[in-house]
Amino acid sequence: DELIRYGRFRYVWTGLYVDSLTPEIAARVGAPFETGLFIARVDEGGPAALAGMQVGDVVDVVNGMRIRTLDQANRAIFGLRVGDRLPIAVFRDGERIELDLELVEKQRGA
Repeated sequence: DELIRYGRFRYVWTGLYVDSLTPEIAARVGAPFETGLFIARVDEGGPAALAGMQVGDVVDVVNGMRIRTLDQANRAIFGLRVGDRLPIAVFRDGERIELDLELVEKQRGA
C-alpha cells in the first residue's frame, strides 16, 4: 500500500530510544517491576517529546500489550504506519501515565 500510494516505503520515526530495565534502574526510578524497558533518550521536538515522554520513564504498555522486552515492543508496533497513533503507558515518579504518540515519517539523514 505504501509503495502504491507514495511510490516508496515511508519509515516511521518515534524520536524515542529505550534500553533494558535492570533491577537497579527500576529501584532508582521507582518502577513496580524489575524487567522491561526504560526511556534512555527522547529527541527534542520529536513525536515522543510531543507526546510527553521523558528520559527515565519506564515503558509498561504499548498498543495494548504489556511490554517487558524489546521483542515485545517490536511486536506491539509491527505493521503501524506513518500517521498512526500509538498508545503508550509509562511509569514516572511512581505513577502510571497514559500517553498517545503519533508516528511520523523519518526524514532522510535523521
